[in-house]
Amino acid sequence: MSKGFYKNRRLKSFIFLSACFLVAFIPHAYNIASFFYLILTLSFVIVLYGLLVISRNFKRNKVSNTLGSKISNKELPVLDILVAARDEENVIARLVERLFNLDYPTNKLNIYIIDDGSSDKTPLILDRLTRQYEKLKVISRSPNAGGGKSGALNYALKFTHGEWLLVLDADAQLKQDSLVRIFSFVEEGDWSAVQLRKSVTNVSKNFLTSCQSMEMAMDAIFQYGRLSVAGVSELRGNGQLIKKDTLLACGSFNEDTVTDDLDLSLRLLISKSRIGILWDPPVMEEAVENLNALLAQRQRWAEGGFAKIF
Repeated sequence: MSKGFYKNRRLKSFIFLSACFLVAFIPHAYNIASFFYLILTLSFVIVLYGLLVISRNFKRNKVSNTLGSKISNKELPVLDILVAARDEENVIARLVERLFNLDYPTNKLNIYIIDDGSSDKTPLILDRLTRQYEKLKVISRSPNAGGGKSGALNYALKFTHGEWLLVLDADAQLKQDSLVRIFSFVEEGDWSAVQLRKSVTNVSKNFLTSCQSMEMAMDAIFQYGRLSVAGVSELRGNGQLIKKDTLLACGSFNEDTVTDDLDLSLRLLISKSRIGILWDPPVMEEAVENLNALLAQRQRWAEGGFAKIF
């Protein structure tokens, strides 16, 4: 997609929201009886579709219990794990330690941490970790390199040589056998990309984090249902596995959008590449803990979602 594709994103989002508001307001402004029946019919269709989507998860539960045998080490592909990190001094050491403790052949696993212009102690911590973990690869970018997370990931691509890429956030946590189980799932379904179900580690912190935990579970349920009903699913940024050749064929990560995961999902859909949804094992992350951070996060998601429509 061209760089001009996402220009005037806020204006387009405002126009879209205004159109939605008008659709909802007109039936109240004009006393037209037929609107009532139209809205009732649409509501019934939406509820019916929602129940159909949710019901497909009963099939998921049966499939999960009868998933095929674990893939052998010889069959496992070379995997590159990419983490774009900016000012992540509080979590980066814990992440690296956990990544190197994952069950996966060491000769087939490459771990790249992209220091994306950090101004805190992240570079110093990474320097220490490279002496502790010989196979850790640290890629540094200047603070004004541009492109955000997408720019960091694109910059790192030229250093990678694996068949598959796993993109994680700096606060991500995986179960020890996650990587092997992911590729068993890939082999079962012949997927071009896989999104792990996202779950919250700090669920008991407060009411807000508890709500986000329920939200992530429902998102995964609807994702699986949509995939079963219409063959449509989306990546979620953290915990997304994608075949490198497929990513390059789609134009890599879009540096002109705030939600590169949704943008990439759309391009994969257009190219008829299949995105699988894996319920277990999940990728665990920390939910935002206050209202201001939540509003900033949702504004970014909304802008990216509306930009994808336009």
